[in-house]
Amino acid sequence: MHLLVIAGEASGDRLAAWYVQKYAQDYATITAVGGPALAACNAQLVAPYNDIAVTGLVEVLTHLPALYTVWKKVCDLVATQAYDTI
Repeated sequence: MHLLVIAGEASGDRLAAWYVQKYAQDYATITAVGGPALAACNAQLVAPYNDIAVTGLVEVLTHLPALYTVWKKVCDLVATQAYDTI
């Protein structure tokens, strides 16, 4: 089984890591946008969540290039890989 997990900030990273440890770590390949908790579960990180963890209009606008880069990576992965669950 191949899973794509997207965690946009620290609490999502911890929650996704808990899920992976409890249900999927032993039998699934995990590809993720995440942080240290998902990395500790042997997830292949394609981008760190701190590239997309932004709030507020000005912060979002100043981080648009990084947001677009992560968006493009995820879209390319979905288009080229066979994931069982996203």
